[in-house]
Amino acid sequence: MCAVVLLAINKYVLPGVVIDVSDALHRLIWRDLTPRLNAASDEQGGGGGASPIFEPNEFREEHMYTEAVDLVLRAHEKSLRALFSVISDVKRARTDPLPLLSLEGWRAFLRAVELLGADITERDAALCFSWSRMAVSERRTERGQRHESCLPFEGFLEALCRIAALKALPTDEEIANAGHAHAGTYMIELRTKPGGVFEEMLRTRSVGWGEEPVEPLARCVAHLLEILIYTVEAETQGADNLQVTAKEALLWAQAARLGPAVNSKR
Repeated sequence: MCAVVLLAINKYVLPGVVIDVSDALHRLIWRDLTPRLNAASDEQGGGGGASPIFEPNEFREEHMYTEAVDLVLRAHEKSLRALFSVISDVKRARTDPLPLLSLEGWRAFLRAVELLGADITERDAALCFSWSRMAVSERRTERGQRHESCLPFEGFLEALCRIAALKALPTDEEIANAGHAHAGTYMIELRTKPGGVFEEMLRTRSVGWGEEPVEPLARCVAHLLEILIYTVEAETQGADNLQVTAKEALLWAQAARLGPAVNSKR
């Protein structure tokens, strides 16, 4: 990052093209770097090399902000809130009690529910987190820095939606034909099949960053949440009904050493 800023200064500030360093950096990124990155991606057919530049709002407007996705999230809202309340790992301030999730906590959560692998890499997880952060008005204050670098509950939901768009997932038809009620039990069974069937699915069905989801996002989100919630339920006592209670969430987080369960023991 320092090298890029110095490059902007040498290219635009020292010759007197602009005075402000931020203006120079903006010119360097959008006039010099971005067009070349997009051109390189076009030459390679959008894969294998440089990635095209996308606006974070494109995914939200085209795929996420729909009634179908909203209905899926609302159907699992209680479970998701219960989980977020126990994995949020940023220490709350007296004047700012909003629970927040850090990048480290987000990655730990994805590992605990076994969502990282051949289809979802650490880089994918970081991109989903970064692009789901909220804009803040006072970035230089302590509160602003906390909110800009972490996810609130709404940002957590968006990050999950972005993961769902990339994740290798079964279709409704495959789940029904296999005699399963939801994607959670289907994926558990697929893991036990011999011949590397599960690993092959992860390799062949994953979606590259910036590519279109294989199915409508609402179905992708529904399947992802079924897998996530069922994984938590399978590791805790209680009814496996795709509804995580506050008690189940806490016991699971303590066993997985996530969120406050970890912070309280440090």
